[in-house]
Amino acid sequence: MSRKARKTRAKNKEEESHERDIQKDHKTRQTRENSTKQKKTTGQDQEGESSRTKKEQKAKERPKEHQEKKETPNQPERERVKAPK
Repeated sequence: MSRKARKTRAKNKEEESHERDIQKDHKTRQTRENSTKQKKTTGQDQEGESSRTKKEQKAKERPKEHQEKKETPNQPERERVKAPK
């Protein structure tokens, strides 16, 4: 290929990728706006549950390990053993 042909080909590829990026950005922005509009108008997500009830449900399902750890008495720290030289 000639130098000029390579330059034009590279330029066209760059323009096409730029156009694709713009379309992707537009699409993601549009979907984001639509989802926020839906949440604002209804106060619910796509499944129909409000976010507050979902959070409460997750809190109930969450294991209570962190609470059990708080209830256990503090164990005395181990004494440091000096390494032999």
